[in-house]
Amino acid sequence: MLEQSVSHLFGKKEGRSRVKISLPAILFTEHQPDIRNQVLVSNISPEGLTLQTDSLLSLQQQVGVELETSLGKLFLSATVIWKEEPCYRCQFVDVLPKTASLLNQWLFPPFEP
Repeated sequence: MLEQSVSHLFGKKEGRSRVKISLPAILFTEHQPDIRNQVLVSNISPEGLTLQTDSLLSLQQQVGVELETSLGKLFLSATVIWKEEPCYRCQFVDVLPKTASLLNQWLFPPFEP
């Protein structure tokens, strides 16, 4: 998997940790749930992520993101809160506790010296 060949790099922005790499993901929208678009995601945090896509999205639009991780596929619902095409910042919504736990485990794996 891609994240096995790329190290996780952590940075601080407004007191929050985030992953500073770009990863491929699948984007789908509630208006066209059968259409899956390849996107890049970056700035991943427990609160949200940034999408880079050729698809035109609008502010407050609900989207779904399928993210392949070393812990399996994560299916995340999000709302577009900022846009500067082709990039869109999305805030996660309605994240199930198990999904939130897996996301945190993947973002912040235990340190093993």
